[in-house]
Amino acid sequence: MGRAGAPTSPWVYDSGADVNGLHLRITIPWDDTVTGSGTGNIQNGTVVHKDPGCQWNTVVFDVPSGPNAKPLPLAPDGDTTLTAVQIRNATGFRTITDLQSVQVTAYAG
Repeated sequence: MGRAGAPTSPWVYDSGADVNGLHLRITIPWDDTVTGSGTGNIQNGTVVHKDPGCQWNTVVFDVPSGPNAKPLPLAPDGDTTLTAVQIRNATGFRTITDLQSVQVTAYAG
């Protein structure tokens, strides 16, 4: 259980409904037992869920068209589970603080 004001695991991003009311969602678990400060390491078990037919195909960290864009692999319909290493390789992020320092966007690309 998190302290007041501190983020708690998991971190969740939802695209909001596309034009058909469908969503792309990512849930990232992280461990805060070492630091207790909300800066914990991203853990295995990230789930990207794409409603079948959703127009959004991936989650991009930072501005999608910018030079620092960090896209995750394209999401097939349904659930895709990613490891902490896959997240790190795609984005460079190790901790929840890294992830929360950038814009997050559902992207059709």
